[in-house]
Amino acid sequence: MCDRFRNLITGALPEELARLSPYERADEWEMPRGAVLSGFLYGTRVGLFDLEWDVRCPSCSGPAGTAPELQQLRAGATCPVCSIDIDGGFDEHVRVTFRVNAAVRDIGNPDQSRQLKVNARPEPGISVDLAAGETQTVELELTAGTYFLADADYRWAATVWIQPGVEMAEAETLELVFDGQRIQRRDGEFGAGSYRLQVSNTSDDDVHLRFAKHPHAAWVSGAAVACNQDFRDMFSSQLIAVEDSFSVRSLIFVFTDIKESTSMYERLGDSNAYALVKRHFQAMTGAIRAHDGAIVKTIGDAVMATFVDPSDAFAAVMQIADAFSREGSFGDDVVVKIGIHAGACIAVTSNDRLDYFGRNVNIAARVQGLSGGGDIMCSSELLETDLVRRMVGAEWHRRPFRATLRGFDEMFDVVQLTPTPQTPPSAQPPLSAQPPPLAQPPPLAQPRS
Repeated sequence: MCDRFRNLITGALPEELARLSPYERADEWEMPRGAVLSGFLYGTRVGLFDLEWDVRCPSCSGPAGTAPELQQLRAGATCPVCSIDIDGGFDEHVRVTFRVNAAVRDIGNPDQSRQLKVNARPEPGISVDLAAGETQTVELELTAGTYFLADADYRWAATVWIQPGVEMAEAETLELVFDGQRIQRRDGEFGAGSYRLQVSNTSDDDVHLRFAKHPHAAWVSGAAVACNQDFRDMFSSQLIAVEDSFSVRSLIFVFTDIKESTSMYERLGDSNAYALVKRHFQAMTGAIRAHDGAIVKTIGDAVMATFVDPSDAFAAVMQIADAFSREGSFGDDVVVKIGIHAGACIAVTSNDRLDYFGRNVNIAARVQGLSGGGDIMCSSELLETDLVRRMVGAEWHRRPFRATLRGFDEMFDVVQLTPTPQTPPSAQPPLSAQPPPLAQPPPLAQPRS
């Protein structure tokens, strides 16, 4: 990776070095995204790059608000070009980019205008040739995504954001006007559906324009950076302002704890038990780091970790479960309870660290409390994706049930995963240590200490 960075810094154009996306570079270099992100973070630590936060406009992809420190970034922003008010969701709109440090290569102040840059190949579009004073109307269907109208050199461009999950009830007229200086569009919220694209040329010259869908560019969200263990280790001072918070649309929460740790200390003695607990934390950290997750905090022997991708979370907890069940590793002295849940939350600063709060965080902790040890408890919706189902496969026995979680009135659908070779259905633990099957009336399930 060092050679990649050297070639990038010495050979790229100044405007490319002003806003670097680790995910774009990872895709270009055919390397794991998490590893390249960590490389940029290490590069920032040693002075190769400067890290910058911004609120990304979903329409033009430009920054609606920027800050060198997370503390200075505000959740609410308005794009000066698109006139869109943006609630800076930590995973949907907050973006992290990197700029080459001036001491490494002086790139001056490359044009940071909001001119549209299309680096990847756009989807097929339509061409519009307009004489001075001419207007043309084209009927077309638009799906969710960002579209642009621009000239051949992208000197003039305007973007239209078709919001996901929104559909137009009837055909809509989309007006764009080129006046010789810029392309203007009517403000408004647009959803998928039928459109009459009306393009006018009010300038004194003929113009050739193209309307096409903007290609998706890989960018790194604030939530993804906060789920990188290297970021948490090296940039612990990068915190959200104490009076602010950022919404998170979806995050994967993993809680673990050692079963009956008090009796373990009594049985082994403080010194021996503490040595095992330290090894336990090392195994946890290694598995979580290896699968693009991060430890948010530890509470006694318990761990709270977060992931952006559910498949990464399952890969990590399966590695953890294997490490503690392997013969000769921890023996019977350390039995780990694991719970996984996903959902929305808010990102805040608490006790001088990036933390998460909300209903789904509490549910995740309670799901872990259902564990009898040596298994994985997860909310049932996490097993709905094809990739996770394939990961679980036949090696894990799935046992769905419903349970009441402490502090919540409603019932929750939970799945207990146990390694099939170790605990086949015919030799499961007694019912007192596991959830009842669906066929039986579900008792009140309380978290274990």
